[in-house]
Amino acid sequence: MLSQLGCVTHSGDLLEKVDTRTKLTEAENKLFKNHPEVAYHPLNRIPHLEQVALMIRNQNDLQAPTVAEGDAPESLSEETLLGAQMLFFAGPYEDLRIAGASHTQTIESRTTISKASTTILLKPWVASARPWMRC
Repeated sequence: MLSQLGCVTHSGDLLEKVDTRTKLTEAENKLFKNHPEVAYHPLNRIPHLEQVALMIRNQNDLQAPTVAEGDAPESLSEETLLGAQMLFFAGPYEDLRIAGASHTQTIESRTTISKASTTILLKPWVASARPWMRC
């Protein structure tokens, strides 16, 4: 999945800590949270993947979307914002399910975090994904 491409720059030890939910140092946390930005740069240079790169870049920061250099945040298309929101849900979905959370608990945990956003509101059908996101 391209949304995790930036993780290839992290050490195995860091990824192991993330996978086992071991507490990260402030520096490790900052490094790990930067993986979407790391993935954005090479993907943005591939023709026709510019919007995908922006979705990946913004997957963890729905409150303050980041755009290409020189562009205003309003220049992000609705489809790009929706793609970032979907990655925000899908990225940790499997991890939470593997950890034992039910489908409903997983969706609600991601919805609660997203609803804290004051800049970008989730599309209602994304937030109420229960009927079509069955595993």
